[in-house]
Amino acid sequence: FLKKGKVTMSNSFLFSRRTFLKQGSLAVGLPAVALAAESTTATPILNQQEGMAYRKVPRTDISVSVLSQGGLVMGEGVRRYAIDKGVNFFHVANNYLNGESIKELGKVMKDHRDKVYLAVKDTFDYGDGKDDIGSILKLLNTDHIDFIMFNRHDPEDVLDDRIQTYFEKWKKEGKVRWAGLTIHNKIKETTAAGIKTQFYNLVMPVLDQPNLEAMAEGLREAEKLEVGFMAMKTMKGMKDREMEVAFLKKVLANPAVTTVNKGIGSYDMFD
Repeated sequence: FLKKGKVTMSNSFLFSRRTFLKQGSLAVGLPAVALAAESTTATPILNQQEGMAYRKVPRTDISVSVLSQGGLVMGEGVRRYAIDKGVNFFHVANNYLNGESIKELGKVMKDHRDKVYLAVKDTFDYGDGKDDIGSILKLLNTDHIDFIMFNRHDPEDVLDDRIQTYFEKWKKEGKVRWAGLTIHNKIKETTAAGIKTQFYNLVMPVLDQPNLEAMAEGLREAEKLEVGFMAMKTMKGMKDREMEVAFLKKVLANPAVTTVNKGIGSYDMFD
């Protein structure tokens, strides 16, 4: 099931069966996968903890945890628990769980903002002429987000005028730092188009088993052009925990993948 791949190894940042599967409770009987080494950037790794691995986001000065947390699944206290275990990257949208997800993350940010990077999915209605990012910042108890993830699903829409206009405005105002692209439909074609623009530091496509195989060339192109991958819905359709963990390792064995974003609803699931 696991394919051997060429990845950079670091003794300090390997997911061993002990550190990743927590005392073997989810052990799958497969070899541990070596993950990419710690970034050589001069910027210290934020919230670096033993047992977690980190990868540099291309064309930035930051490194993020290879396991990042999404916002469509929410468990009480799990986000704080994840931060304690070295997660330093969270993704959310203002409409997840009827708005409760971003509110809960905002409560966590009151005393943990200095430990994490934030990515927010763009769900704004540009047609009304309103700048909704201010309300997002208020909900998250912060003055800026690190990645604005533009939500586009067609190759022709990956770099329309509104994206550049709003991003440049928000960046100048200090409200965002980098641009990302979220993709749910026409995944292979839209991801390829987004990579080629080199406008986005991160692309966030659905990267389940079929898409991982179909996008092998796209992953190589992303690595070549220095565009990071934040993989989502990697375990789509999988019901068995052992297979989920095995596939997580397979995804992370690809050096083009920067982080896997996963909704985590319990401490046991995180472990």
